Amino acid sequence: MRDFVVVACLLVIIFTLSQCVSPEVVIAIDLLTDVSDNESIVLNGYLNSPSQSCFFIIDTAYAGPPVLSLHYLAIIERRERRKRRFWTDKRKSMAYDHRCDTNDLSQPVTKTEQDSAFLAFKSRSTCRSFTSGCTMRLIGIGETSEIHSDLILCPFRPVLSGRFGAHSILSRSKIGEGGDVFVTNPLPNSLHIITSDFLLHRSPCLIEISTRKLHFHIDASRLTHEFDVFDTVFTEGGAIVIPVEIGGRVMRIIIDTGASVTLAVSKSIEQIIVCSYTTETRVMQQGIHGESVCSNVVQCDLQLGRHKMPNVDVLINSHEINDSDGYMGMGILRMFDIYISHEHIAFRRNHNLHRSVSTFSVPGSCSRRPSHCSRRS
Repeated sequence: MRDFVVVACLLVIIFTLSQCVSPEVVIAIDLLTDVSDNESIVLNGYLNSPSQSCFFIIDTAYAGPPVLSLHYLAIIERRERRKRRFWTDKRKSMAYDHRCDTNDLSQPVTKTEQDSAFLAFKSRSTCRSFTSGCTMRLIGIGETSEIHSDLILCPFRPVLSGRFGAHSILSRSKIGEGGDVFVTNPLPNSLHIITSDFLLHRSPCLIEISTRKLHFHIDASRLTHEFDVFDTVFTEGGAIVIPVEIGGRVMRIIIDTGASVTLAVSKSIEQIIVCSYTTETRVMQQGIHGESVCSNVVQCDLQLGRHKMPNVDVLINSHEINDSDGYMGMGILRMFDIYISHEHIAFRRNHNLHRSVSTFSVPGSCSRRPSHCSRRS
């Protein structure tokens, strides 16, 4: 009898533990390229109703709750007023719809339109206000600011990835009846944002760019020898930093899937030992606040883990970068599938090549280039 009770108790414990372990969920993602040739990782999901979807950029350098872009909400509301449907023709590809979205995002939006769109969004949805909002400190590439943001609780259902592509919606039973807390931000010319904390709360996760899939709650055994593994270290602002060798010097670099550039570093270029350039070119970057930062373009040899990359475009920002020496964007990160957990961040090489900034750079210089950067003929 005692043995039966022990076995029964063990079975109850095993069953209880199995219910606490979240099953792996696979979300469909895609690479978005806008009219300026900037590349981002995006996913499609439903906030209000199963009849209207919206898009989110995955930004690993943005901490806190996922973000609702008031600019994007105003664009969606403008479409509704014009009786334009979005994501209704299932024969269209995901990439086609992304291009339509980013073309619209370049349109100017007023503060009045943003406020009106947010009120309309709440009135048509099951979302509800969550406390009285909060004050957020946002660290951009050119400035840091504090803004008051609304917090709302919304049921969020991303589009799943299946055998025949993105076709089904994550059920409410898998995300919980309460949904997720979202924070608002004007976010000029931007889609909504999936943040690093959103990913970490569903970790271990794998951003598998090679197969266009985002895995939540994957088994840690997936972290094989194919990955270069780093300890997860966070900046004061909540971004993940890793050591990257640039021009012969190891630097602390933020992993930023929300940036389209290859690699950008602070104006204190003296840290880089070896760099070169062929012609004087520069890039104007736009930050999260809408600020513009001018960057000179040079070439350096990079090493991320075991992977060596010669003559990669590096942007020398006209400003210092908070909490790190620089940030690595999709120009390089597109080459890797990225594993993220509270303990580790890891990179597995895929078939993609890194991208040059030549498509959106222009002749000229922001300021005098460092004397030790040699000019190649």
